[in-house]
Amino acid sequence: MRTVMLIIALLLSLTIPSFAQNNSNSQNSLPSLIFDGKFKGPFRETVIVRIYDPTYGVVCYLYIPNNVSLKTSIDSSGIHTFLTSFAGNISCVKIK
Repeated sequence: MRTVMLIIALLLSLTIPSFAQNNSNSQNSLPSLIFDGKFKGPFRETVIVRIYDPTYGVVCYLYIPNNVSLKTSIDSSGIHTFLTSFAGNISCVKIK
């Protein structure tokens, strides 16, 4: 569950410039996943996103809501917590 939340937070950072700018130094040292496609989900307002990890040869499919209202809270140590009512699902398969 924590991994799903981290991946959703990563995907949200791609669409929220202020989040990406605040973490630009630490983000530059991380390996990149490759966005490989976005597809209509089985239910209204849902999408399936395909991402590829070239380091390990893994493809992941994320089933997530299309529109997420972002709510965050920051604790006393400055850590952001992303709150949402729908976490989604992730499925990965090694292809190499």
